[in-house]
Amino acid sequence: MSLQVIDSSVAIKWYVPEPHDAEAIRLRTGGVPLHCPDFLKIELAAILWKKIRRDGLPRLEAVNILDDLAKIAVNWHPSDPLVPAAFDLADRTNRTVYDCLYLALAVQLDGVMVTADEKLANLPIQRHSSVPLVRAAFDLADRSNRTVYDCLYLALAV
Repeated sequence: MSLQVIDSSVAIKWYVPEPHDAEAIRLRTGGVPLHCPDFLKIELAAILWKKIRRDGLPRLEAVNILDDLAKIAVNWHPSDPLVPAAFDLADRTNRTVYDCLYLALAVQLDGVMVTADEKLANLPIQRHSSVPLVRAAFDLADRSNRTVYDCLYLALAV
C-alpha cells in the first residue's frame, strides 16, 4: 500500500460534519500510515477560526479539535525543507505554496496525496513531470459509488 499524504481538506472532515466526512474518518482509522507537513496544524487552525466566525463553531470545540490533532497517529514532517520544492510546484501549477507543501511531501516520500479540494486535485500537471497526478478521491468516490479506499490509488505518480 502506498503511503498517503493528507491535506487540511481531509483532516477537517475528521472533526466537522462535511460531505465525505465518514470516508475521511475511515481513512484516519484504516491502518494505512498517514503523512502530512507540520503546516497542516496552522492551516487547520485557520480553517477552524473561519468556522467560528462564519458557521458559529463554538470556540471551545475548535480548541478541543486542535488539542486532539496533536494526539492523532499521523507522521508529521517539517515544512521548512519542503519549501523550495513547494515553491517550484506552485510556480509551475499556479497553485499556492501552501497547497504545494502537501504535494511536495507526496513527491518526496514517493506517495499519494489525498485531497478533497477539487481545484488542487485537477492540477494541469505535465505527464512527463515527476509530480504525482493528484486526484480528488472523495469526489470520485461520490460520483462512482465506490469507497474512497477504492479511489485513493487512482492518484499514482506519473
